[in-house]
Amino acid sequence: MKHSIAVSIVLMFITIVFATPTDQIPNLQQPRFNVFTSGQPTPAGFRLIADTGVKTVINVLPERECQQNEESMVIASKMLYWHFPFETTGFTRETFEQFGWLVNSVQKPVLVHCSTGNHAGGLWFGYRVLIDKASLPLALKEARMIGMKPALEDAMIDWLVQERLRAAK
Repeated sequence: MKHSIAVSIVLMFITIVFATPTDQIPNLQQPRFNVFTSGQPTPAGFRLIADTGVKTVINVLPERECQQNEESMVIASKMLYWHFPFETTGFTRETFEQFGWLVNSVQKPVLVHCSTGNHAGGLWFGYRVLIDKASLPLALKEARMIGMKPALEDAMIDWLVQERLRAAK
């Protein structure tokens, strides 16, 4: 049973990646089983991910950057919608704890998106290091794959090192 579920998820990902024009779901990645990340899907992209089995969409863009009517598009495609705005400054441990709770609690498969992958990558990076206790190099590799940009990478590394030092005291 577990094997058939795993095969189904892999086939779903292959279908999305190879059958989808990249402008409908830009920068589609899969950092973990049942967790996908991307840039901003188009309305057709939302319908496509719903058709391939995604159950939940988490938008991590700040409110001012959100696509108008996204929540209604997602709900119309029979998926659940969560808005978890992530600012690329002023990080807190609580942000990454709450994101971890959300990603682990929602119906899967889940798509976590922003506009390009930068916000999603930064949020994933902090979550993986602080909450999952992944090594910094592994979490950084995943965040870069997702789309984290160098400016956010530098800020996140500086903050994570300081956060680890505070936690060690």
